[in-house]
Amino acid sequence: MTVPTSIVSSIVPFDPVIGFTIVAGAMLTVFVATMVVLALAPVVSNSWTDRVVSSAQGGPSIDPTDAD
Repeated sequence: MTVPTSIVSSIVPFDPVIGFTIVAGAMLTVFVATMVVLALAPVVSNSWTDRVVSSAQGGPSIDPTDAD
């Protein structure tokens, strides 16, 4: 059993669980940072607030006469 362990340890220099944890932690950090930026952008920037408000009101509408 010593030979396969030494071969695996030479191919993979670290534990795969540690690598998965690092990648998942980085992805979580990016996701949280994106959510924080999107949540705080209207508070910080007036132009962002104008864009958010205007896009919410400017969508297409359906007239009651067009409904089937």
